[in-house]
Amino acid sequence: MQNKLELRIRNYELWIVLFSVIFCSLFIILSAFADSEILSPPIINFYNKQVSNNEIFYISGAAEIPNADVIIYFQREDGGLFSQIVKSDEYGRWSYYHPQFLNKGSYIIWTQLKADSLSSPPSPQIKIQVEATAVQIGSV
Repeated sequence: MQNKLELRIRNYELWIVLFSVIFCSLFIILSAFADSEILSPPIINFYNKQVSNNEIFYISGAAEIPNADVIIYFQREDGGLFSQIVKSDEYGRWSYYHPQFLNKGSYIIWTQLKADSLSSPPSPQIKIQVEATAVQIGSV
């Protein structure tokens, strides 16, 4: 009878050890996922809210990671989409001058950070309006 009792105690001890190992393993795995790096989107600090079609558009901001790619998305009111990539500097600051005049119309702009294989979610969107300053050749 004492042998049966000792056998039961050992079985319980084995189950406790097994449960502890599984629990600790799950805790370690879940902790690794919780500690995985999530990038914040770049912050837009300055931009031309209203710009004419004979002015250069400028936008600047800050990213949490230095020397990372900042993707700037431009979506026109007609649905056309284009993007530009700039690098943040050693302090995380970034800026972009559009190389030519933007066409007249409304634009929605947002940013995204890319570092190695990680990408941030999109930043909050901003809206700009590009106004015509004068009658252009070829326009009605």
